[in-house]
Amino acid sequence: MLNRLNLLVLLASLTAGLTACGELGPAPKPADEPVKTEAKPAAAAEGPYYEITKDEITSHPDWTSRNITVMGKKIGDKTVDKNVDLLAKTFGAQLGDTKVLTEEYLTYYQKNSIGIYSFKLTGEIKRIELFQSFADQIADPKLKALLRSGDLKQMRDALGMEEGMEDKPEEMGTEYIYDSKGIRFIKYKGGNAGLRFSDLKK
Repeated sequence: MLNRLNLLVLLASLTAGLTACGELGPAPKPADEPVKTEAKPAAAAEGPYYEITKDEITSHPDWTSRNITVMGKKIGDKTVDKNVDLLAKTFGAQLGDTKVLTEEYLTYYQKNSIGIYSFKLTGEIKRIELFQSFADQIADPKLKALLRSGDLKQMRDALGMEEGMEDKPEEMGTEYIYDSKGIRFIKYKGGNAGLRFSDLKK
């Protein structure tokens, strides 16, 4: 009788132990899935645009190279479409041969008063340079006077204090840097001057 009681207690203990081991805690929560975000393309410059031949550009505090147009063309515009030279339609026939640079082409228009730098791979306008002979077509009196004279005092009056300067012996000139606005003013050794618009530095 005692053996049966011991056996019964032992069996009950084992059953209780196995039942306790078999109980599951709360089911684990599935890992939170990461929120999917679609990559947005880089924002293109959206107006207002200021046309250098029509607007008083320096009167607008928000102006940079990205919202300047030159006879309707701006940084990032295509230069060719289906083998049609879009720049010649705007600026007239090019002057001389296109220069082949490391990553870009340089073409002159308007009797050497406009230089257009374009990406070799995409054909998009990378930089636009206006020379002294373009000054009479500029509507803004400050920029017109600056390009005519090449005077550094007028440069600072129109553009503010430069961020730096860089000698460019290969271009025979000195660049005055306004990269926060995407602009460089160039004084060439022969007395000529240039105003170069490039995309803003990241």
